Amino acid sequence: MKSGYMRNRQKKIQKYGQLLPFLLLGASTLFFCWFFAGRLGIFGSNVDWISQHSVIPDYFRQQFYETGELFPEFAANIGGGQNIYHFSYYGLFSPVILISYLFPFIKMGDYLMGASAVSLAASVELLYMWLRKRGFSGRISFMTALMYLLAGPMIFHSYCQIMFVNYMPFLCMAFLGVDRYFEKDGKLLYTFGVLLMILTSFYFSIGGMLVLVLYGIYRYVECKGQIGRDGKKILDDGNIACDLNKKRKCKDGFLKNIACYMKETGNKKDSFDKNIACYKHEKDQIREIKELLVCKNIVCNINTDGSRRETEGKYMVYNLLDEERQRITIAGFLRDGIRFLWPMLISVLLSGILLIPTAAALTGREETAAGISLASLLIPNLQADRLIYTPYGIGLPTLMITVLLTGFTYKRAEERVLSWGCTAILTIPFFAWALNGGLYVRDKSLIPCLPLLCYLIACYFRKLENKEISFAAGGIPFLMTIGLLAAGQRNSEFSQYGMLFLTDGVIMAGCFLLFWRKKGLMLLMTPPAVFLILYGSVLHERAGRIESREFYEKVTDPAIGQAIREILEEDRGFYRLEQAGSESENAADLNRVWDMGQYISSVYSSSYNKEYQEFRKNTFEVEEPFRNDLMQSVSKNPVFLQVMGVRYLISKEEVPGYELVRNGDGMDMYENRCAAPVAYVTDRLISEDTYDELGFPYNQMALAYGAVRPEEKESPESGSSDGGTAGSGSAGEEKAGRRSAEDRKADGGNAGDRQAGGGSAGDGKAENEIKMERQILEEVRQALKPAEIALPTEKTDSLQIVKTENGYRIQADKTGTVRVDISGIGDMDASEADRILFLQFQVKNNHPSQDVAVRLKGERNKLTARNHFYYNGNTTFSFAVLLEQGEQQAELSLGKGDYEITGITGFLGNWAKQTKEEQSGRLYQSELHLDRERTKGNVIAGSVDVEREGYFVTSIPYDPNFEVRMDGKAVETEKVNTAFLGFSIGKGKHDVELVYHAPGRKAGAGCSVSGAVLLLFLAAGGHVRERILRRKTGGA
Repeated sequence: MKSGYMRNRQKKIQKYGQLLPFLLLGASTLFFCWFFAGRLGIFGSNVDWISQHSVIPDYFRQQFYETGELFPEFAANIGGGQNIYHFSYYGLFSPVILISYLFPFIKMGDYLMGASAVSLAASVELLYMWLRKRGFSGRISFMTALMYLLAGPMIFHSYCQIMFVNYMPFLCMAFLGVDRYFEKDGKLLYTFGVLLMILTSFYFSIGGMLVLVLYGIYRYVECKGQIGRDGKKILDDGNIACDLNKKRKCKDGFLKNIACYMKETGNKKDSFDKNIACYKHEKDQIREIKELLVCKNIVCNINTDGSRRETEGKYMVYNLLDEERQRITIAGFLRDGIRFLWPMLISVLLSGILLIPTAAALTGREETAAGISLASLLIPNLQADRLIYTPYGIGLPTLMITVLLTGFTYKRAEERVLSWGCTAILTIPFFAWALNGGLYVRDKSLIPCLPLLCYLIACYFRKLENKEISFAAGGIPFLMTIGLLAAGQRNSEFSQYGMLFLTDGVIMAGCFLLFWRKKGLMLLMTPPAVFLILYGSVLHERAGRIESREFYEKVTDPAIGQAIREILEEDRGFYRLEQAGSESENAADLNRVWDMGQYISSVYSSSYNKEYQEFRKNTFEVEEPFRNDLMQSVSKNPVFLQVMGVRYLISKEEVPGYELVRNGDGMDMYENRCAAPVAYVTDRLISEDTYDELGFPYNQMALAYGAVRPEEKESPESGSSDGGTAGSGSAGEEKAGRRSAEDRKADGGNAGDRQAGGGSAGDGKAENEIKMERQILEEVRQALKPAEIALPTEKTDSLQIVKTENGYRIQADKTGTVRVDISGIGDMDASEADRILFLQFQVKNNHPSQDVAVRLKGERNKLTARNHFYYNGNTTFSFAVLLEQGEQQAELSLGKGDYEITGITGFLGNWAKQTKEEQSGRLYQSELHLDRERTKGNVIAGSVDVEREGYFVTSIPYDPNFEVRMDGKAVETEKVNTAFLGFSIGKGKHDVELVYHAPGRKAGAGCSVSGAVLLLFLAAGGHVRERILRRKTGGA
C-alpha cells in the first residue's frame, strides 16, 4: 500500500518536473518581452507596426464583419481602392489574424501585442520540445531554447516587423513533423506545419521550406547511416536470434550473426508469410531461415535496450547481408526526395488561394534589382559579424561561427551535411538573393535558418558533453572565429560594435579552456545567453523603435472612430475622409480605417497599384515627406485633396481651404464642400496627349477644371498615325513622351494651347471637344500667374545661404527658418484670399550620406540619403500651399545638410471660394449616389442621373480587372485622369455597378481544392498503412 502511494507520488513529481522547463521558458519569454520593450513603451514599434501590421489586419477584420467573406478581393477603403492581395503580406489568411475575428471587442493593436508574445513563447517551447525528442539532455535543450529566445530577431521583430518571425511556431512544428515522417512515416504534422507557415508569412516561408529540405536530407542520411550502424552493431555483438518474450538468447551456432525476431513461438506460417525469421529446433524451421537468407530479406526488431532511444519501438526492416539499403544512390535519393517533398507540395497547393492571387498582384510592383553580377553571388561572404547579434540576420552570438567552423571536423556524413549546408546558405550570397526574390542581397531572408542553427549548437554541446571533440578540434575554431571577426571589422557596417564582438569571441575562447579543465558544460552554455541579454538591453533602447503608450492611445482613441461614424451617418455621399496631423501622426494613420464607410487616399504597402503610385509621384508630383517613398500619406496639397475627393479632414489644427464643421477634443472636423465626389459624370474633358504636355503646376490645376479622357482608339484601317502614338505602348512609354521640367517651365501654360490649337486639324477631333479643351486650358491659364521666389542670402553660425548662378547653396548645421519673398510679373493682388503658392525646384545633395528636408509653410519634402535602402529618389521638391490674405512672404524651413536648389519655379493660383464653387459645379455635373446595401466587399454600386453625355470619372485607381455593368450590360473600362477608372456614358438615369475580380483568385481556389483532395488521400493512405503495420506486428 505504501509502495503504491510512493510510486504515484513519484509519477506526479516526474510529470511536474517535465512541465517545469516549459513553465520557465514561458515565464522567461514574458519577462524579456517586458524587459526589452514593455518597460519602455508598448510591445509595438513606431515604424511599420503602428502603420501596417496593426491596422491592415484590422481592416481585414472589419471587411469580414461587413461582408461575411473569408476570401475578399478588393480593398475599396485604402489607397483610393486597391486589390486586397496587395496587402496579403500583412496576414490576410494568417491563422494568428483569423483568430482575432472572434474578438471584435479587442483593439487589433492590443490583440497583436498579446498574440506576438504568445507566438514567441510557443515557438520557444516547441523548439525545446523538438530538441528533447531528438534525445538532447534537459539542460542542453533549455539553454539552447533560451539562446533562441534571446537571438536578435526574435523579440525585436515580435514588436517591429512581426512577419519576420511570427511563422516560427509553425516552422518548429514542421521540424517535429519531419522527424515523425522519418520515424513513423507520419505526414500530417509536417504538412500542416508547412501550410500554416505559408499562410502566416509566405515571404519567409520560402526560407523555411529550404531549411526543412536541408533538415530532411540530414535525417535521410542519418537514417541510412543508422541502418548500417545498427546492423553492424548487431553482428559485431553476436546478437543472434533473440526470444524477446522470454528475454533470452538462442545458442544455436547455425544462427550465429543472424538477428531474428520471434513473434510467436509456434506461428510458423504467419512468420513465413511476413518474412520473419523464427528460431525453432525443428529442422524445417532452419530450412525456412536458409530460404530467407537466400532472399537476403531479414526482418529485425531492434527494440532492445541498446537501441530503443534511436528507434523508439519502431519495427524496421534491415538487409544485413546486402548493403544496397545502406548506400545512397542518385536514383534512390531522387525517389525518396520526391516522396519527402510530396507533403510540402500539398501544403503549397492548399495555400493556392493566397499564393497565386498574391503573385498576380506582385507583378504590378515596379522593382529594379541592383546591378549584381553572378560571380558576386557565388563568391562566399566571410564577413562573420553581419550575421551575429543583428535583428536583421541570424542574431546569435559568436558561438554560432565557432560551431559552424567545428562542423568541418565532424566525421558522420549526416552531421557534415547539416553543418556544411548551413554554412553554405549563410555565406554564399546567392541564397540571400534568391530568398529575397532576386531583388537584393539582404540577410533578413536567412532568419528562418535560426532554429536549425540552434539545433547545430545543441549538437555541438552534446558532442562536448560526450567527449567526441578533441581539444584541438574544439579550440582551433575559437581562434579562427576571433580572426574572422578581427579581419571583417573594418569593412563592416557593424564596426561600432566590432570590439564588443571581439570581446565575445575572446571570452568564449577562455570559457572553452575552463570547460576543458573543469568539465562543466554550463561554463560554455551560460556566457552566450548573458551576452545576448546585455546586447539586447542596449539594442532595443538605442534602436528607438518602441512606440510610447501615450502616442498609441492617442492615435487609437475610440473617440476618433465615433466622430467619423457620426459624420458618415450625416453625409451619405461618396467622398473620402482622412486624418491630418504631424508627420508622426500621419505616418501612424497610413492605412488606418475606422469604419467601412470611410475611404482614404493614403497607403503604405510594399505592394501597390502601379497606376496610382505613378500618378502621385510623377504625374501630379505630390510632396514626399518621408524617407520611404512607399509611405504615401495624406497630402497637404489642396488641389490633390480636391481631386481625390477628400471632403472631410480630422485635425487638431486649422486646415487651410476647409471649414470647421464640428468641434472635438483635439479632433476637430473640417469640410471642403467643393471636393470632387469619388465618382461623377462630366463633359468637361481634355485629351491625355494635351494633358501630358502640361508642366508644373498647370498639370495640377487642370484637374480642378476638367477631366482627362483617354485618346480615341484607332480603327484597324487607319494604320499608324501621329495622333495614335501616345495611346499605344506601356505606361512607361507614355510617360517617356513627357517633356522635361525645364521645357515645361520655359513654355509655361502655352504648351497646352499649342497642343490644342496645333492638333485641331491633324487629330480630327470633333469641334465641340476642341472648343471645350481650349476653354479649360484658358481657364487654367487665367487661374495661374508666374511668381518669382527669392531666398534671402544669409550667413550665421548654423545657416549659410549663398546665391549661385542657377539657384542657391544651403549649408546648415541644423534646421533653419527663413521667409521668402513672393513677387514678380503677373503677381496677384495680395489682398485676395485663398491663393495657392506653387513652388518647385531641383535638389542636389552634396552630402549624399545625409537626408535633405525642406518645408514650405509646414508642407515637407525629403530626399533620402543615397545609401538608405529605401532611397526615395525625390530630387524634385514640389509644394502647393495656401497663402493667407495679404501674405507676401512664406516661411521656408531648410533642413540640416549641404545641398543646392536650382530651377526654382513659382506660381500663384486663384483658389477663392466662389471660384472653387463655380468651377466644381460645372465639373462635377452628375454625382454617383451609392447604394449602401450593394456597396460592400468587391462591389461598388449606385445610380447616376447624367445631364450631358460625357465620361464617368472616378478617383479609384485603374485596374484592368474591374468589371463595369451599366443598366445590367457590360461596359468597356477606360483610364481617365491618366490613372483612374472610368468609361464613356450617355445621357439619362443609369444603374452602375463596379465589380473587382482579383486576378488569380479562381486559379488559387482551384489549387486549394486540389490540395485538399490530395490531403484527404494522404491522410487515408497513412491510416491504411498504420493498420497494415499493426496487423504485421500483431497489434491488430
